[in-house]
Parts: sequence; C-alpha cells; structure tokens
Amino acid sequence: MNKNRILSTGLGFAATLSLFACGPQPGVVTPPTSSPTATPSASSSPIASPSPSSSPTASPLPSESPSASPLPTASPTSSPLPNASPTLPPAGQDIAIIEKTTFNGKVFDDTFSPLDGVTVKAKSLNASIPYEVTTVTAGGTYAFNNAPAGIQLEISSSKAGFTTRKRVEVLKSNKQGDPNANRYDFGTDGGAATFSAAYNALSDKPEVVMVTPSRNASGIDPKTSFVLKFSEPMDKKTAEDTFTVRSFNNRKMTVDSGNLRIAGGANTVAGNGTIATNFLGTTATKIWDKDAFNISWNSDDTEVTFSFKEEKLLPTDKDSNLVPDYNVAFNGFNSGDRLLKDKSGISRSDKHFKLTDGDFEESYKFSIKTDEVKPTITGITAETAENGGQNGDAVRVRYSERMIIYTRDISIAGGMENIAGADQKAPAGYPGTAQVASTSASAKNYNITTVQTGGVTTYTGTWGALGGTAVYDTTDLTHKTVLLLPGFSSGTFTHVAATAANDTLTGTAVLGDGTSVAVTSANIAGANYAQIQTALNAIAGLAGGTFTVTGSAAASAANTTYNITLGAGATLGGAAPAKSIRYITFTGGTNASNMGISATTPYNVYPGVTAGTRMNLYVPGDTVRVKVNSTVLDPAGNTLDSSRDNASANAS
Repeated sequence: MNKNRILSTGLGFAATLSLFACGPQPGVVTPPTSSPTATPSASSSPIASPSPSSSPTASPLPSESPSASPLPTASPTSSPLPNASPTLPPAGQDIAIIEKTTFNGKVFDDTFSPLDGVTVKAKSLNASIPYEVTTVTAGGTYAFNNAPAGIQLEISSSKAGFTTRKRVEVLKSNKQGDPNANRYDFGTDGGAATFSAAYNALSDKPEVVMVTPSRNASGIDPKTSFVLKFSEPMDKKTAEDTFTVRSFNNRKMTVDSGNLRIAGGANTVAGNGTIATNFLGTTATKIWDKDAFNISWNSDDTEVTFSFKEEKLLPTDKDSNLVPDYNVAFNGFNSGDRLLKDKSGISRSDKHFKLTDGDFEESYKFSIKTDEVKPTITGITAETAENGGQNGDAVRVRYSERMIIYTRDISIAGGMENIAGADQKAPAGYPGTAQVASTSASAKNYNITTVQTGGVTTYTGTWGALGGTAVYDTTDLTHKTVLLLPGFSSGTFTHVAATAANDTLTGTAVLGDGTSVAVTSANIAGANYAQIQTALNAIAGLAGGTFTVTGSAAASAANTTYNITLGAGATLGGAAPAKSIRYITFTGGTNASNMGISATTPYNVYPGVTAGTRMNLYVPGDTVRVKVNSTVLDPAGNTLDSSRDNASANAS
C-alpha cells in the first residue's frame, strides 16, 4: 500500500510537469530547441526517498495491524521543480512565433534589372511582437536574420526617383533552412513570376497612385471634381492635355428613349465596359477634356484637381438603370496622345494608374447618382425694341437648372430623340438641322399673354404661333435660360422662275387673340410685282392695312428680287385688337414654287415691320406672362414642375 501511494504521487507530478511544459507560450525572446530541455530529471523527483530514521521499527506494544505512522512524508515541495521553461506566449498565439527565421529577396526595376541602393524596411504588424529593421540592397539583394516566424510583416522598398512599393507577408517557419522559404522579391528578371509579380518592380516612370472619385466609386455627384495624385512631380502640361472623361457603358437615357438618329435607334452614350480598352478610338462617347475644367496643382506638382466650370457636369438620368458610368483615362480627344511626363522628362505612355496592390491599369471607372428633381420656372425678362433690346421684343425664360448639357460628342436635352412629338419635350430647338424639335416647333411650348397698361389683352397664344423661335441663350453659360426670339419679317426673296398669270399665294394669318385663319390671295393677273401686290391686297376681309410689294424690275422673270410688307394696324374682319393681325405666313399657292416659298421655307409678314426686321409684339410697360408646357424635359428626363411653370414681368 505504501509503495502504491508513492508511485501514484510521483506519476501525478510528472503529468503536471508534462502539461506545464506543453502549455501555450507567451512572447519569447530565446529560440526554442526541437524539444523542451527543462523536463524534470530523476534526481529532482518530487517523491522523497526514505531516510534511515524513517524506516519502520518494532513497536514495544504488539498490534494487530501495522501502523501508518512510520511511513515517510511524501508531500512534494516547490523547491525541487526546475525553472528552465521558456516564457509562455499569450493564449491563442501560434507557438511558431517563438522561432527565429530569415527572409530575403531581390529588387528589380521595370526593365527587369536588379536595382542597387534600394532601402528595404520591414516592420511587424503584430502589436504584441515588435520587429523593425532596415537595410540597403547590394546587387539588388537584401536579407534579414533573427526575425520572429509567424508574424505579419510589411516590407517596403524605396529609392529616390522611383515609386515606393510595399507587400505584406506572414513569415513562415524555416527549420530546414530553405533559402526561398521566405523570399519576397519586388519585380522579376523577366522570367517566371515565382517570388513577385512584374508590376511590383520599382519604376522611375510617373504613375497615378490615388484618385477622387475613387476607383469603382458609386453615387458620385455629377458636378464632382477630379483629384489625381502622382508618384512624383509632373510636367503639368502633359497631364492636363491628355486628361479625358468618357462614358463607360451603353445607355439609352430617358430624354432620348425613342431616338431614331440611326435606323432602329441608338444608345445616347456608348462604351464597352472594359477598363483596358474603353478609351480607345471611337469605342466610347467622348464627354469632357481639359476645356471643361478649371485646373489647379499643389505646390510640388504632384497633385492636380480638375474642377468643372459652372456650366459643365456629367449627364445623368432620373432612372438609376439608365445613368451612365464614366471612365477616366489619359488619351487626348484630338491628338490621341497618351504620354505623361515627370519633371525630369521621364515618360509613361500606357497603364498610367496604380491604384491597388495589383497590376497597373489603363483607366478607372466610377458611377454617378440619379437626378430626380423637376425643373421649375424662376422668372422671365421682357425686352423691347423701343428701349434698344438687342433682339427686339424678346423674352428670356429662366429655369431652375440647366436645360441642355453640351458634351464633346453629344448634347443632352429634351427633344433630342428626333421623332414625332419630340418638339413637345424640348425647352428650345435641339442643335442640328432637320430636327423635329426645331426652334419654331419648340416655341409652341411657351404660352404668351400680353396685356397693355390699360388692362387690354393684346395677345394670347403660343410664341410659335407668332412665328417666334425658342433657342438656348448663349450668353448664359449655365444654360438655364431659353431666349424667345420674336418673328422675323422675311424681307426679300428671289424668283426661281417666271411668274405665270393666275397664280396664287396661300398661308395663315395669326390674330391677336391667338386664333388663326387661312388666307389666299386672288389670282395674279400679270407678270410683274405690281400684280402680286394687287392680288395680295384682294385677300378677303383684310382691312386697316395693305400689302406693298417692291422688286428690282417690272418683269417677273427668273432671278427678279421681291419683298413684301404689310401696313401697320392690319385686321382681318372685326375690330382691333381681337382681330388684329399679328402676322401672316405664306407657305403655298400656285405661285409659291416660283417664289421659292414652301412649308419649310415660309415667307412671314408682320404689320408695320420693315422687311428684314423683327416683329413688334408689345411696348414698354405692357405685362408679359409666360406659361410653359409641363411636357418639357430637363436633361435627366424630369418633366417641368406644373406647380411652378409660369412667370410674368413688365416689358422694359
């Protein structure tokens, strides 16, 4: 029984020591051997050896069973325990970090050559295991010893004139002494990318290392500024001249939903959605280059900011599915030049962007937010010919936002789809020839009322019905203003053929109350312009004014020049002002072709207006009211807010 107790106690303490030696280790400075060296030896066993004095002796009194008192005290004490165990690491920390290891590598430039004189720094990213060292490459090579295995390490390589590169690695245990176990190169020798990617080589060429908006950003303001940070001081002109913004994908925008610019329709903007090629050739729609921006640099020319001029922004849409994405690249619209130079003249002609830990990129893309805000009318001004208005009796209509966006390749505005009904969506004539949304058609979206100072209404109807036109005001660089130009008396025309007897002219007379009636001249009895005048004056119901026709010759042979005027105060039956004639437009008749007149090239005549000048609609002090049709769209496809679609002003 005594022997069993002794053995049991000894095994218990041996197990305790074994568990202690194998437990988790805290941060350690001394490297471990392959097995712990502090295992208790037999000479330091916690089991006490019996001494002679504790040997059992015969008791003077007989006993039926042996007594336990002679047994030696076998309780262990802490004094025999060894104290050679290493310091234990914190719980959960890999025991491998107590091992020391080595790491090394080679540094190359972007021509695959080893690079001398590169400063290589290594720093532990484990807060509990500090480690930081620095060396300089010789023959392109660096090496470090006595690094704690298992830590996460940031290794950086830098040299003056070159872009710094970094990589983050976890040092591996390397008991076998493999020289490549922890080999971390920067770049390659042109061969296999075994220890580094080629893009990690140090380069003395300029590159973009940071951008705003960020790569693949979303929800960006269409008026955003572009900030680009370079790896070194730049030749500013090369960066400015090649900076461009293109659309990144195909989008048919709301404002252009039914376009027929080509057979079957087309996208409003185009792009192939590929970073590597979108900016090449005619793949993508050109949006903006440096001309759209105010450009500023920081003091050392390493950072440039492109800020939109007031009238510029990126086209967007009210529908999130139709908003274009955009692409920034260095590729001049005019020249196709892609060359970026630093201050020392070293250049890069492709893959300008290094925005990730991965490879260089040719460009980057981002997405903008929608615009769901309806435009409103904020006011009008009514100019007069009497007070020297540059455009005569013209009206300027001011919107709450820009109503057309001119980009490099395309203008975005209501009416651009160029199909039947497009004119009803147009704030003004869409640029270009043969447009459904012409300047005269879009003028019909503006309902005009003019009231004399005495309260008499002199006209109620559309601006287009008066022969007026609607154009975007070029003097307003914000493109928020539409200019309603008064109709223009056609002045002279030239006969393209001799006039035959019994020819007629037909057209429409627009009256002061906004109504209109058809007018047809009597037959032209003779061959000269005097006969044309007689025929026009025979128009039924015409009173208070007569036509005057003048020409360059009595005969009406081909190439004879004519002009037609109408006296002031002309009316067509009834009393003024309700039936006063605002203007007459001739568009047909059997004589029209000889006079070069047609529906698309009408001849307009305004009472009391000299040939070749604009109509007189109101005088200073009259009230002018404008109400715009709610079918008009802004560039994002939003209709006009019908609660704020009108304004009035006194003519001045």
